[in-house]
Amino acid sequence: MSEDRRKHPRYPVKMPVTVARGGEALSVLVRDISCEAVFVVARDPFPVGTLVTVTFGLPGKDGPLRVGGRVVRVVESASGGEPGMAIRFNVLSGADQVRLDFFIALQAG
Repeated sequence: MSEDRRKHPRYPVKMPVTVARGGEALSVLVRDISCEAVFVVARDPFPVGTLVTVTFGLPGKDGPLRVGGRVVRVVESASGGEPGMAIRFNVLSGADQVRLDFFIALQAG
């Protein structure tokens, strides 16, 4: 049994996001989310260590939320699991963190 090192709970969610690096962008689905990270389903994930920008269309009228992050784990399709990548967010502004926390609270019920 592996030890779960996550500090914050993750919540299952299916929502479209864009993950971009440089001039390349992937339109993918979020599988789960926490206040510090997200796992997205992607057939061709970016390598571990890649700096990315994740763009969420969150509820509300403030427009999309753009969050910088780093790919910290990759699951290849050959592993038998759902392929994708875990992205840990960089430091968010106070307003962005509030928006993300509110969205996560809605998911938690």
